[in-house]
Amino acid sequence: YVIACGGRWMVGDFRCAATGEPLDPCNFYEYDGKAYSEKAYRELLFTCHACKGATAFDGSDGVRALGVSWHRKCYRCDAPDCPTSGTLPDGIAWGRDREDGNGVRPFCESCYGRLFCPQCPACGEAVIAGRDKCVDACGQRWHADHFRCAATGVLLDGEEFFERDGLPYCRDAFYEKFGERCAACGDIVTGDLLRAADRAYHPDCFVCHETGESLAGRAFYLAEDGEIYGQDAFRQKFADPCFLCGEPVVDDRRELEPPPPPEGLEEGALQLAVVTAPATFHPQCLRCVACADALDGEQCFAGPEDGLPYCETCYRARYERCFVTGAPLDAEEAVCDAYGLPYSEASFRRVHTTDWCAFCRAPLDGDCVSYAGSTWHKACGEELLKSGKAVSGIAEMRAKLDETMAAERDAHARRLADYAAQTKAMLESAREAARRLRQGRSASTVLLE
Repeated sequence: YVIACGGRWMVGDFRCAATGEPLDPCNFYEYDGKAYSEKAYRELLFTCHACKGATAFDGSDGVRALGVSWHRKCYRCDAPDCPTSGTLPDGIAWGRDREDGNGVRPFCESCYGRLFCPQCPACGEAVIAGRDKCVDACGQRWHADHFRCAATGVLLDGEEFFERDGLPYCRDAFYEKFGERCAACGDIVTGDLLRAADRAYHPDCFVCHETGESLAGRAFYLAEDGEIYGQDAFRQKFADPCFLCGEPVVDDRRELEPPPPPEGLEEGALQLAVVTAPATFHPQCLRCVACADALDGEQCFAGPEDGLPYCETCYRARYERCFVTGAPLDAEEAVCDAYGLPYSEASFRRVHTTDWCAFCRAPLDGDCVSYAGSTWHKACGEELLKSGKAVSGIAEMRAKLDETMAAERDAHARRLADYAAQTKAMLESAREAARRLRQGRSASTVLLE
């Protein structure tokens, strides 16, 4: 056996670590705990890494650095624009493989930092790993003693910090400079932050303005004055009631505008309008008050006199017939009164005209004449004069006409009153149906929960 390189070897196993050829126990070279033949030893330790030429075996013209051998003249900074013209101060080099097939190359400290190391954001100098104590933070590498609060200059190495725009800040400076104030109490939020409606809150401050209940993780509403409310409190305080069921309408809503107020009515005249202000509905409550069919915006027709919602079928049945006779009317032939109710022209004239011809009992229009205390169509007056009827007979005929017309107007007034009562009853029925519908939906919700 052979004792060499700090171990015991069988003679047949004592071989060159580079070539594997058997070694003469009396003629070998040791390096780093391994045995080499003279040729392999020279190639390994005395071949210049730069020019591949041999260096002196006694080491007089070579240097060992970066794990390889160099001629002294080849051991220079590899940066072409080296400020020291390639000289390596004190023979110290930083190695870097440019991955160009030439293996590791030496660089002076200045060029190595400039070419391969990140720059400290604070001082602008290179941060060389292995030489400098450094901190990786804010997406950059800093000299440890330069990693300081951007606002106060306090050293942050190992301390809690917050980042903004690539710069570090200590806790107090960060919240003072960038912290958001709680919309409820006005203090800076330094811990957990709850954001709602583009506002910041302490979780403990995010409570209903009306009841004081916590709204974290619950539905809430923001009032126009900036206060927040829970769902129930908001409904009670701000939401418009549904015109039919009476419950608050908060989210999805439907609206009907009131009909224009009637013009030309005498003081104390019957009022038929039911919807006198913009009416709000739940979508499921907006139904025809006559047949209860569900409506949407395009299918909804508002009554001209009461403003109530109708489906197209019920609207036509109600408003495309003469109010007096019930006979169907074309839109072009209908005449509407101050309420917006439709009449045939003849019916309208009979119930809304107060001046009548004493002879033909038709409403006065066109050329008229006065005779014997009465007004006549001109043609009727001429015919009367030709007939030679006594004045007393004319007066009696006029009195009967006035009595007949007064009776017709009284009947029309009763018809309007009955119509208003029927409309009111229809509305109450629709409201009761809407309330039952809402109660059923609420009960279903409770069961599901």
